[in-house]
Amino acid sequence: MEKVSCLIIEDEKPAQEILRTFVGKTDWLSLEGVFNDAVEALDAFMIWFGRFAGDAALLFGARGGVYLGGGIAPKIASVLSGGAFRAAFEQKGRMVSYLAPIPVYVILAGFATLKGAAVALKTTLAPDAAGPAKSLDLA
Repeated sequence: MEKVSCLIIEDEKPAQEILRTFVGKTDWLSLEGVFNDAVEALDAFMIWFGRFAGDAALLFGARGGVYLGGGIAPKIASVLSGGAFRAAFEQKGRMVSYLAPIPVYVILAGFATLKGAAVALKTTLAPDAAGPAKSLDLA
């Protein structure tokens, strides 16, 4: 069974210990960190998110930019523009020179994924000048 990573964000030591005990007894949870406040947790998240985005840029050969969307990125856009995210994004050893010029964008448009899917579907099914509408094979 794959474990679910979790963080404890609690400033009271007794509560931290209760939560640590619970996570320790729950075989499907993996404790990734304990933080005294949300700011501390957000700082750690910025580093993890930056590392992941940098890994994704390398994996997909992104040169034109990395686009961050979803529910969290637009809400923390001001924090993403800080140094911790970018430093973690670029810290890939000999690949720093590859990653340094890659811009990172935050998608602020609402329902961007649904709008993109609608455009892709319309493009796929749109009538072509040379013939009838294309069909979509879902098999």
